[in-house]
Amino acid sequence: MFDELQFAASEALGAVVSALHKVAQRTLPLTMVAAGLPQTRGVLAEAASYSERMFETRTVERLVSADAMAALAEPARAEGVEMLSSALDEAVRFTDGHPFFLQVFGDHLWRTSEASPITLEDAIRVGPLVRDWLDRGFFTFRTDRLPDAQRRYLRAMAQLGPGEHSSGDIAAVLGLKSSAPVGQTRDALIRRGLVYSPRLGYAAFTVPQFDDYMRRHFELELHTPRPRRGPD
Repeated sequence: MFDELQFAASEALGAVVSALHKVAQRTLPLTMVAAGLPQTRGVLAEAASYSERMFETRTVERLVSADAMAALAEPARAEGVEMLSSALDEAVRFTDGHPFFLQVFGDHLWRTSEASPITLEDAIRVGPLVRDWLDRGFFTFRTDRLPDAQRRYLRAMAQLGPGEHSSGDIAAVLGLKSSAPVGQTRDALIRRGLVYSPRLGYAAFTVPQFDDYMRRHFELELHTPRPRRGPD
């Protein structure tokens, strides 16, 4: 079992795929289960051209509303605590159904609520606490050591809102007429796992609400070209 497969080195992953191919040919009782960001398919294709024929892929999206509510309500009910539907609605709205965000929201809700049932007022009260926790941990961890050029690129993406955005639109926000000057920046952010390419020429954040975090914490800056070196 592997996690974060998108960070695997191509040569090492190619060796694993080749070994699994031989395992399949010999019908041995061994398989591989892995998880990774959306660019994992491309990483596998680069590692071995036949890899797409060897693996069954599943896309794991945000939880739909009913499942997100159940993820909070059922464990609470098992402990004798009820959550009002209005509180669950607020939790789903706040977290966008993202599983980890739901865990954090549920943890704060459980620790701060004083009685059953847990109400909408309880859920609203923990919102700022959850936002602060995610900002200081989940999001800051992803931006703390970014080079200026990469931070500017992410902030320009955030200016365009959630969803996928064309390289041309991102470049325009940075004050550029072409996306070519920031192509390496985009590739570096994909390698870091902060953005992915849902289709050719487009980029999207790998986690929800990253755009909101960037807008709240960083000012929009225009692209700064590297100064040309003069003759020695």
